[in-house]
Amino acid sequence: MTLDVVENLRYVRNEIIGNTGRDVQWELGKVTTFDGGPDKEKSTFEKLMFHAKLPARSADGKAEKIVHKLQVTLKNEW
Repeated sequence: MTLDVVENLRYVRNEIIGNTGRDVQWELGKVTTFDGGPDKEKSTFEKLMFHAKLPARSADGKAEKIVHKLQVTLKNEW
């Protein structure tokens, strides 16, 4: 099973700094743990989509907890 995770970096920047009216510029950090990086077909300059593979529940119905990290540096913000 795969879970699609989408992050809109314009909204993230607006929450942190406020709306500057400029396009968001970013760089993906080394601590990001999503395999394969952002989806090249469905990601844009401001929206990133990642695919997280999730294991099936075990026979006793318990789900394994999966944690991923996303590190993004917003550039040229002052």
